[in-house]
Amino acid sequence: MMAYEQGEVTYTVETYGDSATAPGKITSYYKKAVIDGNLMSGDVNGGKIILKDTDGNILTLDVEQQGDSIQPYTVEISVEGNGTAKGGGIYNPGSYAKVTASEDEGVEFLKWRIDGSVVSTDKEYRFLVNGDKKLTAVFSEIPKGFWISGINEEGYSYTGTTIKPEIAVATLFGDGLAAFFSLNLGQGNADKAAKGVGTAVIASGIISVLYAVFAFIFLSPLCRIFGATDNLLPYAVGYGRIIVIGFPFAIVATVINSAIRTDGSPRYAMFAMMIGAILNTILDPIFIFVFHWGVEGAAAATVLSQLVGLLCNAAYLFKFKTIQFGKASLVMNWSVACRMAGLGFASCFNNLTSTVVAFVSNNLLTQYGALSAYGPDIPLTTFGLCMKVSMIAFSVGIGVASGSQPIIGFNYGAQKYDRVKKTFILSAGVLFQAIGQPVKAAVASLSKQLLFYIPAMLILSRIWGLTGILMARPTADVLAFVLCMILCFKEVKKMEKAGTH
Repeated sequence: MMAYEQGEVTYTVETYGDSATAPGKITSYYKKAVIDGNLMSGDVNGGKIILKDTDGNILTLDVEQQGDSIQPYTVEISVEGNGTAKGGGIYNPGSYAKVTASEDEGVEFLKWRIDGSVVSTDKEYRFLVNGDKKLTAVFSEIPKGFWISGINEEGYSYTGTTIKPEIAVATLFGDGLAAFFSLNLGQGNADKAAKGVGTAVIASGIISVLYAVFAFIFLSPLCRIFGATDNLLPYAVGYGRIIVIGFPFAIVATVINSAIRTDGSPRYAMFAMMIGAILNTILDPIFIFVFHWGVEGAAAATVLSQLVGLLCNAAYLFKFKTIQFGKASLVMNWSVACRMAGLGFASCFNNLTSTVVAFVSNNLLTQYGALSAYGPDIPLTTFGLCMKVSMIAFSVGIGVASGSQPIIGFNYGAQKYDRVKKTFILSAGVLFQAIGQPVKAAVASLSKQLLFYIPAMLILSRIWGLTGILMARPTADVLAFVLCMILCFKEVKKMEKAGTH
């Protein structure tokens, strides 16, 4: 709003942007005027402002229209996919434009894009007009389907925001049972090892059912806590509400599989795990594309595959080679359960910290992604996809560590430290857990997640934003590796001294 004087009349003119630059110099973007306290309406025409007050009186003010007029900007809208969008047109500089996307039946809106860059994932997008804009509203023909992950192009972020601490429960008794089993076999206590298998199966079954009920009831707030955005939440909840049904199947199967591997049947253990994965791969496209079940179909395929995997693992229970397992072994022994929980605590807590890492990383990605040109959803998707790919390499390490754990535990129990040392060279990370030292195992496991990874994300994200979050993981890996090597070599030195006596 600017005030001007002309003769005996004082008037103020409100314009769009900065079009009124000085008294008597007004461009064509005149909006309204107030003369002697009265609101006038009118327009600029041929160097004059023609005003009309509320009584219908017309007053003409002579002004000099000087300088270059501010040219309006054009906002163009196009649509990619089957959907509708509106809000394009001519806008004055410095004004705000609002564009709106509408979904047709069977179509989902994904994002607004300008020159290939994503600017918003909200259906209604408001922005400052500072130049000509060409916006594209992108719609998806398959709103809930992407093979394997069971979702659209943001699919990996749906599953990434559906938390999975059931892995922590599985490793608590799975890795704990593996260590307990091998240590007692090395000491010649086959009966105690058999009791450990029965106790682990019962304890993991009880805890997994309780956890599934809890997760089902509080699924929506849990997904919110772990970074699900408004766009992702319906899919995360739809996927999670079915996937929690399979928690008991997956947890108990993992526990039994650890015993099978420790019993010296790694091929059967691999078969029991692979049959579920292969079945899941086959059922996913059928449930998603043929039955059109979307994310719910992907979850159903996973649960059904987990059930088949459980049955394959359970079939081995009465075929152990190193122990006599029968119905009498299926008795809950609380002291044995506590011992196994202590041995598996490092793996369990390591997976629990992975849940904390997911909470921190997802929320940081959403926070800094919203400040970038990509929006909050795409960084979550990209990060989730990278984690899936990295699991291929990470699984190799897990396989080596899991395979060496029975060897280390058996020989440590038999006090054959030279064999322990040779095996350690291949799998340093599992050493402390296998020899029954849960405190040192916890330090080695948690150093990456708690000591290095989370602080690195918090610090580096403040410096480099999204790039800093991605840099945090390799930084934590290097630091954790150095710490683990120091701890492991100290333990090897102790075993070398013990072996000489």
